[in-house]
Formats: sequence, C-alpha cells, structure tokens
Amino acid sequence: MSQPNSVRTHDALFKHLFSDLGRVREYFEVYLPIELCSRVDWDSLQREDGTFVDDTLKASYTDLVFSVRLKDQTEVYLCLLLEHKSHPDKNTPFQLLYYISGSLWREAQNGQTPRLVVPVVFYHGEEPWEYKPIVKHFGHLPEDILCYLSKFEYAFHNLQKNPDEQILAAFRNHLLISALLTLKHSFDEAYLQNQAVFLLESAVDDDGNYFKALFVYFFNRIKNEENMTKVLEQLSNEVQAEAMSVLDLYEKRGIQKGEQIGIRHKSYLACRNMILKGFDDKVISEVLEVEESFVQQVRAEINNMG
Repeated sequence: MSQPNSVRTHDALFKHLFSDLGRVREYFEVYLPIELCSRVDWDSLQREDGTFVDDTLKASYTDLVFSVRLKDQTEVYLCLLLEHKSHPDKNTPFQLLYYISGSLWREAQNGQTPRLVVPVVFYHGEEPWEYKPIVKHFGHLPEDILCYLSKFEYAFHNLQKNPDEQILAAFRNHLLISALLTLKHSFDEAYLQNQAVFLLESAVDDDGNYFKALFVYFFNRIKNEENMTKVLEQLSNEVQAEAMSVLDLYEKRGIQKGEQIGIRHKSYLACRNMILKGFDDKVISEVLEVEESFVQQVRAEINNMG
C-alpha cells in the first residue's frame, strides 16, 4: 500500500531535515528524556544503513534509524528509531513492536549482539493525539495475564504541544528551527504564507539543497497560485533566485502550477522594473501583456514600501 501524496510531502521534508547528524543530535538532546540523554555518548552518533522495515512495507512507512554508544560502555549500542506521523495512528505501538522484534530477530539470525531499540514518535498533525502504551490496547486484562504481553516504552513527541517561542529558544540550528515551525503549522496555510520570509530565508544553506526541499514543501502546502506568488515576492533577490530554480524544474516537468507561478513572478519582476524606470501603466500593460489592474497593484505595493 503506497502513501498518499500529502504524507509523502511531509515525509520528504522530515527525511531531509534529519539527513544531517548535527541536526539529529540537537533534536534528540532537546526532546529525549534527560535520563537517557545523560547516558549517551553523542559523539558516537551515526546513521544506520537500511531500515527496520522489510521490503513489503517500505512504501507504507517512514523510519530513520541511528545508533549511539552508551558512555563508558564501548560495546553497548542503542538504536534510536525516529518514526514520523502527520496523522494520528492508533496502531503505532504495534507498528513499533513489529520494528523492534524484526530488528532483534535479524540480529540474532546473523549472530550479532542484539541492540536495545528506543522508538521516538514525531507527530505534527492538527488532530489531538495522546501517548498510549501498548498495554492500554488490551482492555482490563488481569495482571497475571498481562505479564505475557511484550511491554516497551516509546518517546512520544507531539510538536503541537510545543509553543513557537519554546522551539525558537530550544535550538541553535536555524534550519532545524525553520523546519520544526513549518511542520508544526503545516496545516495552516495562512501561517505559512505570513511567516514565509522568516521560514524560507532561515533555510538558506551552503549547498541550497535544504532550502529547495523546504520550498518544495511550501509549494505543495500553499495551494493557491496567487498566494504562492505573493510568497515569492516577499523574498530577497538571492532567495528568489533559489526558488525560481525550483519552479523552472517544475516547469520542465510540465507541472502546471509551477509554470503558472513562475510566469506570474517573472511578470511581476518585469512590471516592477518598468515602473521604477518611469513607464506608465498602459505602456507596461501592453508590453508585458498583463492586465492594467495587475500593474496598478504592483505600483501600489511599491508606493507602500516607499
């Protein structure tokens, strides 16, 4: 069973965000229980190749797996399983149990020392969702029967319960801040549009790859073409250029929304330049083949800025 497009959109940004070990470490140090954090040698953090999910489920689930050593115990490793959810899923504890048991089984089959798995559920959906241990799914079973149940804990991080001010204060990495705030408000199109300058300008990195991932996320979350064009118009020239490179790629792939936004933004820039050079509205309208009302709107924005 494949994921819906909206889920894949969230997953793509989530995976890109945690592709950098520095951001991974900073996230875990803030949100994992302090008792666990204090026992971990964070300098040993590394990404695990592969996945805890077998081939039949790879299209349905997202998981990121990292390993760390415990302090003063060079042979003892923990696996930190980071599972992303954008919608409540009552079956999550069973999914995690499947991950854990599968990992332990494969390690035992390969003659490896089994590693303790610490699951971390990252949730940023708009619907309420509370932590529920696996034992609560079995009703009111007697204690002497519950002892046969595989019990485990998982860290549950509901991003919606973290105020924006807390996120801003808790992290140093500006890419991490912009992504967490974007994911937290991913179902609030008005917030994304109003905060686009801060969120996107904060996401400019050395190679541009992270910015492109975040801009693609914005592109998919802000449905209205005109609103997306307004987002572009608010960005600095440098960031606009990065964004236009993404839109050009969409245009080459024949994605109409990207093409229309790209055309509209290019018209806006040309119109703005002609206004600043002293051309009147009628001439600009005829040369650029745009409505005169569009020219008047751009002129009003320039006057308001001045």
